[in-house]
Amino acid sequence: MKKFVGTVIFSCILLLTGCQSRSGYIDELTGYAWQAEFKGGGQVSLTFSGDTASIHLENGGESETIEGKFLADQSQLIIFDPSLGQNYGFDYTPQGDTLLLGMNGSTVTLEKQK
Repeated sequence: MKKFVGTVIFSCILLLTGCQSRSGYIDELTGYAWQAEFKGGGQVSLTFSGDTASIHLENGGESETIEGKFLADQSQLIIFDPSLGQNYGFDYTPQGDTLLLGMNGSTVTLEKQK
């Protein structure tokens, strides 16, 4: 019986520890605004407000915004944009003051906005 109780307690600790580390990435992602500016004048920004995420792209005087409710786990971000009728999936990796944001094999490095 002691082994069973010990195993249950150990499993709960592992489960809680795992949940904490996963939510840390999500908190890092959604707790800040992120932005990249390119030499040619283009810009990419990623912001969060409540349950909404927004990616704004500007280049050559044209702009596009992907905005809507989002889901995120420790490595992926999905934005549901009802105005475009699309879901957009991104891979992400926070690295201190930078965020690697990838889609379809391309990656852009965004800087944390403080």
